[in-house]
Amino acid sequence: MRLVGNAGGAPVQVGAAVAGQRGSATVEVAVALPVVVVVLTLMIAVVQVGVQRVGIERAAAVAARQAALGDKDGAAQLVARIAGDEARASISESNGWVSVEVSRSVPGPWRGLAMSARQSAPTEAHLVGVSL
Repeated sequence: MRLVGNAGGAPVQVGAAVAGQRGSATVEVAVALPVVVVVLTLMIAVVQVGVQRVGIERAAAVAARQAALGDKDGAAQLVARIAGDEARASISESNGWVSVEVSRSVPGPWRGLAMSARQSAPTEAHLVGVSL
């Protein structure tokens, strides 16, 4: 440490403040790193949920079209192929319309929750005689 004069003539210590901050960057990184890891993990989990949500919406729509053509077994297979083996499909028909509801558990840290999507389509028999 050395003393230098300033404009007022009083001596000022140079280097004392720098010596007291040695290693502070390492401590800041050590404190901030777990927070960054948690935020990134949550962001990845949210993206996974979004991808799964799009998958079950698509599976429900494709399965509803397939079931409307009279192939309910094929519709269930499409749900498993598009939304994954964990997805479950419920197919019902009423008044010339077929409805498919696809549900599955939410991936990631929210494993106890479930999400579902429902789509409907007119049956082929219902469309007979309808001009498109």
